[in-house]
Amino acid sequence: MKKVTIFLITATLTLMFFSFLPGCKKNTAVYSCNPKLNDWVTKNMDQYDSISRDSLVLISDLDSQLAIYASLSATHKMNLWIQKLQKVQATYGLSTDENNYIQTAINYFQASYWASNSSLDAFNTWITSWANTGRTNYGWDDYKVYIIAESLMTEAETNTYHYVHTGDPTTINEYFVNIGHGSLNPVNPAPGGPTQEDCNCRYQMSCWMQNTDSHCESNNCGDSYKCGLMSSSRCSGHCVHD
Repeated sequence: MKKVTIFLITATLTLMFFSFLPGCKKNTAVYSCNPKLNDWVTKNMDQYDSISRDSLVLISDLDSQLAIYASLSATHKMNLWIQKLQKVQATYGLSTDENNYIQTAINYFQASYWASNSSLDAFNTWITSWANTGRTNYGWDDYKVYIIAESLMTEAETNTYHYVHTGDPTTINEYFVNIGHGSLNPVNPAPGGPTQEDCNCRYQMSCWMQNTDSHCESNNCGDSYKCGLMSSSRCSGHCVHD
């Protein structure tokens, strides 16, 4: 009887162990929908666990920047955005009132806002209201909101990145003002499952930076939170060459 009992306990424990394996697979972190890029970040993420904003934006490929960002802790993500806003305060030539207003965002930040999708959704509501108040009180347009709070790159870094990758001297300001395809209206996700393409854009601007003939094609990106204000929105699609 003892042998039978021991056998049944062992069999039950073995079954329970293997039943958990699919769940472990489902919960595996994904930093990029591009399998090769995701594999690269997974293998090298320890190299970037203390990376600064200044170093991150120097990485030559924007998709790699986004994938590395996705692999970082909530506290690290918050600190990168603090570093960006402090750079804005120091170098953008904003008014004292504008800089004080930007400080209200820094003071509001908590690492927990970047800790889960649900907290990012709640934070997105707040940061959207914050940006809209900036529009009302300080005349911020889409261009100003983008260079302050939509990208970890500064305005100058964005212009340099775009020129290096495209050879096009058009600045981000000229893009918004003259070309008019930089609207911050998000691309609506299309129905269906994700593709092998990386979910890396929410606005046409994200693609223009890398190729003047590219646009953001809608795609179901699931829980890819790497886009929008302070990266608090789901990405809507991937960049495709026209």
